Amino acid sequence: MTSQGNNHGWRRLTGKVAVITAATAGIGLAIAERFLKEGAKVVISSRNQQNVDQAISSLIKNGANAAHIAGKS
Repeated sequence: MTSQGNNHGWRRLTGKVAVITAATAGIGLAIAERFLKEGAKVVISSRNQQNVDQAISSLIKNGANAAHIAGKS
């Protein structure tokens, strides 16, 4: 997929579920955002509940249908 305005494959993850770990910031959060744009349902996880809550709030504010899991290592 290119960023040159080519929409081939856009929403290609519709009907899929992605579980993304360490997804409250940086690359993990960017992947979650992209998968959501591609049509996937996304579950994000992190060890810190507060970070998970902030990330999920941001995703939902942007129209996402996302779930979250916080866990300990």
